[in-house]
Amino acid sequence: RVPGRKSTVLTIGRYPEVSLKEARKTAEKMRAELREGKDPLASRRQAQQEAAELAVILRDLLDEYEPLAAKTVKTWRPRGKSQTNKSDARARIDLVFASLLDIPAVKLSEQDFAKAVASYQSVRNREKDTANGQVSRALAMLSPVLNWAAHRTAKFEKIGAGRAVKLDVVDLKRIHDPSQNDETIIRVRERVLSVAELKKVLPLLVWPAPVGYCNATPPENEYQPLALRFTLLTISRRSEVSEAKWGDIDRDACSWTKRGKHKGGDRWVTIPLSVGAMKLLRSIPGWKYAAKDDYILPNSKGGELGNWGRCMERLRALAGVRDWTPHELRRTGASYLREEGCAAEIVDAILCHKNPFANQQVSGALRAYLHGVDLAEIGTEKKDPLREAAGQLADIVAKVEVNRAGFAGGVVSLVTRRRPAVPEPRSRPPRLPQAGCGRWVPAGGGC
Repeated sequence: RVPGRKSTVLTIGRYPEVSLKEARKTAEKMRAELREGKDPLASRRQAQQEAAELAVILRDLLDEYEPLAAKTVKTWRPRGKSQTNKSDARARIDLVFASLLDIPAVKLSEQDFAKAVASYQSVRNREKDTANGQVSRALAMLSPVLNWAAHRTAKFEKIGAGRAVKLDVVDLKRIHDPSQNDETIIRVRERVLSVAELKKVLPLLVWPAPVGYCNATPPENEYQPLALRFTLLTISRRSEVSEAKWGDIDRDACSWTKRGKHKGGDRWVTIPLSVGAMKLLRSIPGWKYAAKDDYILPNSKGGELGNWGRCMERLRALAGVRDWTPHELRRTGASYLREEGCAAEIVDAILCHKNPFANQQVSGALRAYLHGVDLAEIGTEKKDPLREAAGQLADIVAKVEVNRAGFAGGVVSLVTRRRPAVPEPRSRPPRLPQAGCGRWVPAGGGC
């Protein structure tokens, strides 16, 4: 009997699973705890909790956290069309911390994580001298997992926000991030392809895929190089281009609506497409035959593009240009536009970094009420600075490719006179069929 409590019956075990000798020892230990004023039941519960904690290895903790984080964080969602594929976050963590995955999470010390960080070597023979970038991303992705398990930080400290059973795991904030002292990573983050480099890269960004790019896959089934050209022409994110479907393209308005799921709900933004971008879309079979739910630039099986590491390795080797990624094309296009005098707010709007109305002192609901309409039939002229900028970028890319650009410190400086903006006609022009595409486009080429 525990002081202040009614009599409690404690089960020692079942015979013959527990021998009489073991039962007597356990009973004597309980009596000793009672004589010392301790509660044997509480001690047993604590022992069971400690045993349960020791049973949770780091791999199990990741399995618990992954489906929860996937609801709001894209990097925790399966890559590609198959739900059996690993998420980007899980793949990076499994690579960098492979030696720690089967160790109980509460037994892992700061020194264990620091050793794994310091000893990691890239599994692929990439052109980079270190794997510090990979390690840095893995640390950033694993840190919230441990904070969730330990009920740490403002995000997880509230009741019900963290793991059901709290674990005493380490805080990765104390682990040194090797990318902070890596000058190559800083350089890559600021990288913009020069005109000379872009001239080497652009001839490879075509469909069918260039000679030397494909192994077993037919060139007409490889859309990744063309997807990179579309990335440059629209200065979009790689994920946006990979996920784009034909139903997102307004062929009459020559625009593309990017859609995505985010923590605050579904987010969409519509950008104009230049003549060059529309010409690219018309050049592939999907323009004529694909359904609305089909990917514009699919993989060889019709699913979402992936395996970008292999793609970039081949293109870097073929072009002879090191250390560039799809995001460098996005940065390059934006930098060239700014160099040509395009206003910073226009470049930012095309990049789609945020709600375009965020700094205009209007309600966030406004974007749900503003949609594109055509007022040409009533004689209303419209001037779209975003469309002009998109066309300007397409002109820059075309002139770089045909060697009609001058050089100014490695950044494009067009020496030809810029064509004046032509306002849209007051009335809708007559439509003529365009050969080979099966679509009706405005006379003179339309958009």
